[in-house]
Amino acid sequence: MTELLTLPPPPEAIGAMLQIPRTQITPTILATQQGPDGHLGPEAAGAILMLQATFADAEGAQKFWAAAVPLMELLAAAPGFIRRFSFPDGPSITLIALWRDAEAAKAFAASAPHAEDGAAVYPGTCRGRFSSIDEARRLSGREPALRFAVPHGDAGVVEFDDAFAGPRRFDVARDLGDFVIAKAPERPGAARTPAYQLAVVVDDAEMGVTEVVRGDDLLDSTPRQILLYRALGLADRVPRYHHLPLVTGADGRRLAKRHGDTRLSHYRDRGVPPGRVLALLARWCGMSGDLRPSTAADLVPHFDIDRLPRGPIVFGPEDDDWLRAGR
Repeated sequence: MTELLTLPPPPEAIGAMLQIPRTQITPTILATQQGPDGHLGPEAAGAILMLQATFADAEGAQKFWAAAVPLMELLAAAPGFIRRFSFPDGPSITLIALWRDAEAAKAFAASAPHAEDGAAVYPGTCRGRFSSIDEARRLSGREPALRFAVPHGDAGVVEFDDAFAGPRRFDVARDLGDFVIAKAPERPGAARTPAYQLAVVVDDAEMGVTEVVRGDDLLDSTPRQILLYRALGLADRVPRYHHLPLVTGADGRRLAKRHGDTRLSHYRDRGVPPGRVLALLARWCGMSGDLRPSTAADLVPHFDIDRLPRGPIVFGPEDDDWLRAGR
């Protein structure tokens, strides 16, 4: 009997498919073996069960196949790939890819682009697949990044009380997955660059940082960093966190170029005085609308973190108009 190699699909393919409304996509692992006479065909020496998708309607299924095109292109170009099968079952479809040998399947899984921080949950594509960095480099044909293997079960659950955002609980393995702690070298022989999560933990611990105030877009970085503090024997140095709301556009997305030019230099060049900007900040921070600050120091006596709004702060057209009116 031929034992099937089972790996999850490339995460960039899952990420595209997750954008389909009302579609549930689940990477699935085969728990059986198939011999030469099995339904996978006599040529199968190894296989990857790519994923299962359940659709709400026919339109969802059509969008699924459109999103699956990049995955199919990856497969078609992969050395050792034989063919794929699709198994419709009502609203569900299972995709299976066949390989000539396990090494070819491993190389595909290792070389496919991986989700990074802020993307879809890393599905463990390469976790436990290689015995060393040298083996990963040899089989994938590229320099590997290093990920922190998040413990499963209770050891991977992190609870903390954010001083502003309140109590939080994360099952890091389920919600976030293994995360990069050292980036792949740009060229063979070059040093690896520590990734953000590791660098900030080591730096803050070394500097004795006790309070961290940052935007709430980094809220899900906190459980990852707490796990690193624990793994490095620094659990007694975990700082207190304050995650504050971001300034967003009227569409609810983080303020960026898509909302027009909102840089301070843009308003400075158009003659908007600093006090006008500071007054807007004061209003956003829950201070009196009667304040007429000239410098940031003027706001310090009036600042109270408890007055900050709990939801996003929206910079809309009316705020832009208000700033320009002060020229």
